[in-house]
Amino acid sequence: EWSKNPPKLMDALRDAMQTTDLTATRYALNCLQFNGKEGQITATDSHQVLIQRGFNFAWEECLLIPSSRIFDSIVLPRDLPIEVGKTEKHVHFRIGPWQIRRPSRPL
Repeated sequence: EWSKNPPKLMDALRDAMQTTDLTATRYALNCLQFNGKEGQITATDSHQVLIQRGFNFAWEECLLIPSSRIFDSIVLPRDLPIEVGKTEKHVHFRIGPWQIRRPSRPL
Protein backbone atom coordinates (compact mmCIF):
# COMPACT_ATOMS: atom_id res chain seq x y z
CA GLU A 1 0.00 0.00 0.00
CA TRP A 2 1.30 3.44 -0.97
CA SER A 3 0.45 6.81 0.52
CA LYS A 4 0.84 9.99 -1.51
CA ASN A 5 2.66 12.99 -0.05
CA PRO A 6 3.36 16.50 -1.32
CA PRO A 7 6.80 17.43 -2.70
CA LYS A 8 7.67 19.13 0.62
CA LEU A 9 8.31 15.64 2.04
CA MET A 10 11.60 15.58 0.10
CA ASP A 11 12.86 18.67 1.93
CA ALA A 12 11.57 17.29 5.24
CA LEU A 13 13.53 14.06 4.71
CA ARG A 14 16.68 15.98 3.77
CA ASP A 15 16.38 18.23 6.85
CA ALA A 16 15.69 15.27 9.14
CA MET A 17 18.65 13.30 7.85
CA GLN A 18 20.90 16.33 8.31
CA THR A 19 19.75 16.50 11.94
CA THR A 20 20.93 12.97 12.78
CA ASP A 21 24.45 11.95 13.76
CA LEU A 22 25.74 9.44 11.21
CA THR A 23 28.67 8.52 13.48
CA ALA A 24 26.56 7.96 16.61
CA THR A 25 27.01 4.83 18.66
CA ARG A 26 24.04 5.62 20.91
CA TYR A 27 20.75 3.99 19.97
CA ALA A 28 18.71 5.74 17.25
CA LEU A 29 20.74 8.95 17.01
CA ASN A 30 21.59 7.94 13.45
CA CYS A 31 17.97 7.13 12.56
CA LEU A 32 14.75 8.85 11.60
CA GLN A 33 11.58 7.97 13.43
CA PHE A 34 8.47 7.70 11.26
CA ASN A 35 5.24 7.79 13.26
CA GLY A 36 2.57 6.48 10.93
CA LYS A 37 -0.38 7.27 13.15
CA GLU A 38 0.67 10.92 13.64
CA GLY A 39 2.13 11.44 10.15
CA GLN A 40 5.30 12.66 11.80
CA ILE A 41 9.06 12.44 11.18
CA THR A 42 11.41 12.96 14.14
CA ALA A 43 15.21 13.19 14.13
CA THR A 44 17.83 14.05 16.75
CA ASP A 45 21.57 14.08 17.31
CA SER A 46 21.10 14.38 21.14
CA HIS A 47 21.69 18.17 21.02
CA GLN A 48 18.73 19.18 18.90
CA VAL A 49 15.47 17.58 17.80
CA LEU A 50 13.52 18.15 14.61
CA ILE A 51 9.84 17.19 14.50
CA GLN A 52 7.92 17.56 11.25
CA ARG A 53 4.21 16.80 10.86
CA GLY A 54 1.54 16.68 8.20
CA PHE A 55 2.56 13.64 6.19
CA ASN A 56 0.70 10.48 5.17
CA PHE A 57 2.17 7.07 5.83
CA ALA A 58 0.44 3.77 5.07
CA TRP A 59 1.00 2.33 8.55
CA GLU A 60 0.09 3.07 12.16
CA GLU A 61 3.23 2.05 14.06
CA CYS A 62 6.50 3.90 14.69
CA LEU A 63 9.48 2.82 12.60
CA LEU A 64 13.17 3.66 12.70
CA ILE A 65 15.03 4.15 9.42
CA PRO A 66 18.83 4.53 9.31
CA SER A 67 19.91 7.96 8.18
CA SER A 68 21.47 8.51 4.79
CA ARG A 69 22.32 11.52 2.66
CA ILE A 70 20.35 10.13 -0.31
CA PHE A 71 17.57 12.70 0.09
CA ASP A 72 20.10 15.50 -0.34
CA SER A 73 20.94 14.31 -3.86
CA ILE A 74 20.64 16.93 -6.59
CA VAL A 75 19.41 14.34 -9.11
CA LEU A 76 16.17 13.62 -7.23
CA PRO A 77 13.22 15.78 -8.32
CA ARG A 78 11.98 18.24 -5.69
CA ASP A 79 8.75 19.23 -7.40
CA LEU A 80 6.99 15.85 -7.67
CA PRO A 81 4.71 14.10 -5.16
CA ILE A 82 6.35 11.34 -3.14
CA GLU A 83 4.69 8.01 -2.51
CA VAL A 84 5.67 6.12 0.63
CA GLY A 85 5.06 2.46 1.34
CA LYS A 86 6.50 -0.29 3.48
CA THR A 87 7.18 -3.98 3.50
CA GLU A 88 8.09 -6.09 6.50
CA LYS A 89 11.70 -4.86 6.62
CA HIS A 90 11.86 -1.76 4.38
CA VAL A 91 10.29 1.61 3.72
CA HIS A 92 10.02 2.57 0.05
CA PHE A 93 9.90 6.05 -1.47
CA ARG A 94 8.78 6.66 -5.09
CA ILE A 95 9.64 10.00 -6.65
CA GLY A 96 8.97 10.18 -10.38
CA PRO A 97 11.13 7.46 -12.00
CA TRP A 98 13.12 6.89 -8.80
CA GLN A 99 12.45 4.35 -6.08
CA ILE A 100 14.48 4.35 -2.86
CA ARG A 101 14.36 1.50 -0.35
CA ARG A 102 15.63 1.95 3.20
CA PRO A 103 15.75 -0.74 5.91
CA SER A 104 13.37 -0.23 8.81
CA ARG A 105 12.67 -1.68 12.22
CA PRO A 106 9.86 -1.15 14.72
CA LEU A 107 10.44 1.19 17.60
